[in-house]
Amino acid sequence: MTVAACDTADRDAVAALVAQVPADHPLTGVFHTAGVLDDGVISSLTPERLDTVLRPKADAALHLHEATRELDLAAFVLFSSAAGVLGGAGQGNYAAANGFLDAFAQARRAQGLPAHSLAWGLWAPTSAMTGTADTAGAARSGVAALSSEQGMELLDTALALDTPLLIPMRIDLAALRAGAGSGSVPLLLRGLVRTPARRAGAATRGGSPGGGSALRERLAALSEAEQDAVLVELVCTQVATVLGHPDPSAIGPAHEFVDSGFDSLTAVELRNRLNAATGLRLPATLVFDHETPTDLAARLRSELAAARQSGPSERMPAGAAPAAAGESTTLSTLYTEAFETGKWKEIFDLLHATAALRPRFGAPSDLEKLPMPVRLSKGPAEHHMFCFSSCLAVAGIHQYARFAASLRGRRDVSALALPGFGRGEPLPETADAVVAAQAEAVAKAADGQPIVLLGSSAGGWFAHAAAGHLERMGIRPTAVVLVDTYVPKSSILNQFGLSLMDGMTEREGVFVTMDDARLSAMGWYLNLFGGWDPEPIETPTLLVRALEPLSTGSLKLEELPDWRSFWELPHDIVDVRGNHFTMMEDHSLPTAQAIEDWLERLPRDGA
Repeated sequence: MTVAACDTADRDAVAALVAQVPADHPLTGVFHTAGVLDDGVISSLTPERLDTVLRPKADAALHLHEATRELDLAAFVLFSSAAGVLGGAGQGNYAAANGFLDAFAQARRAQGLPAHSLAWGLWAPTSAMTGTADTAGAARSGVAALSSEQGMELLDTALALDTPLLIPMRIDLAALRAGAGSGSVPLLLRGLVRTPARRAGAATRGGSPGGGSALRERLAALSEAEQDAVLVELVCTQVATVLGHPDPSAIGPAHEFVDSGFDSLTAVELRNRLNAATGLRLPATLVFDHETPTDLAARLRSELAAARQSGPSERMPAGAAPAAAGESTTLSTLYTEAFETGKWKEIFDLLHATAALRPRFGAPSDLEKLPMPVRLSKGPAEHHMFCFSSCLAVAGIHQYARFAASLRGRRDVSALALPGFGRGEPLPETADAVVAAQAEAVAKAADGQPIVLLGSSAGGWFAHAAAGHLERMGIRPTAVVLVDTYVPKSSILNQFGLSLMDGMTEREGVFVTMDDARLSAMGWYLNLFGGWDPEPIETPTLLVRALEPLSTGSLKLEELPDWRSFWELPHDIVDVRGNHFTMMEDHSLPTAQAIEDWLERLPRDGA
């Protein structure tokens, strides 16, 4: 047996590999099993993210076909996925790639060539690819996991059949029946179960055709305590549905979301379901902004009360990623126009001038409450990791959701939002004011536990500054981790400024909408820290650099020899896959592991 490495998405490499097969042992079968996941809602799927998934699937299949079509093959087998026929939340790119394989197998058959496309369901054994798969979503759709033995039996059966497209998977009829009431059964499988008639009170348990009007009418006749009970039940039921629990009682009023396994896709799904049930315009960060269903239900009651006072709200268009109720988007329109015309100085002058009209705080004592960290993951590791939000308009604690998921079960990870990005929140008068507020919030949340401070992009400024403030308080952090952070006054930021803003625009609407509060806050913070010089700290510091640059426009990489992030103060360096954004998204797992490896090497007496 010969094992050879080859990029099957490279036509010439595939042709060369096939040519190496000796004539006395001719090639008789091709099994194409490659696949890459890069899940995300439709609005986040850039051409690069589409190419990441389509290249190993579609390109490779085409190249294998071209290199072998003149050979006498007994089998040409493409490993496809049920995502192409059933659909999958956040898998538009993956579904398209597998749909291509399914059609390609039939095209080969039409040419008289052997071909099978097997649209596999979920397999129980995990791998680097399936370890991040949405198993809850699959279970919710009625697809049960296949054991290795079952999979191999289905493979043998499929190859004995003369059908180009087969869907080898295991159906869980009980899960299908449980999902029938909530509408989560894939269209292709709905004929297997009976869908119950929707009752009039369904608005309190699922999507509401009246945009939440039935729920609001019901709540209006109840006391505050009774309203809380109804809304807690609504939240628990929707959370259980999103996470694939057939019994809503699996989620109780005090169930902590951090233990539930929410990721970016399930957070968006929960937001959409609650929008439909209440008629509100809620942010996708809901599940990260609240600890339990009880906390989230209190938020819903408050928003519904405000909506009753302000009158009927404008109906949301289907599939929209809405802003929170009452948010203004005047600056967003101007920002978009400035982005298209290159009037950067003018728009940032306007953002800063608008922010100057907003209320400000000069010290933590001026705030009604400190910006307390939100727990994103739990684990037994000694050190609690606190992540600091960037000051871009689309940033927030949600930017660490995938990173924290990579550390779930290993380490406590919490994230802090910057004050001033929410409606009605004051902005800091000085850089010292926000640093003091965040440092005190971390000290309070840590409660004596050793801490690691981490900041991605501009979040690194706040992580470093908070470390210095904590040291002056007599609390020395174990480490500071700067994830692709540039010194604020760096000229490289100017070189990549357009790409940074472009990346921000691509992510707009996925979790948050660039409303007036967020845009003016961004303008304020960028001005506040524009000339900031980081002061030396005693805390060991790691700079995590991206191996890939953001778009360089008309410039070539060799013309930008210093494009990588740098830090002027003493630090260690580790390089990880991805660019400024994707290193904490698509490549969050290797990024987290690189950081964990570095933390393990730190002297134990450094706490």
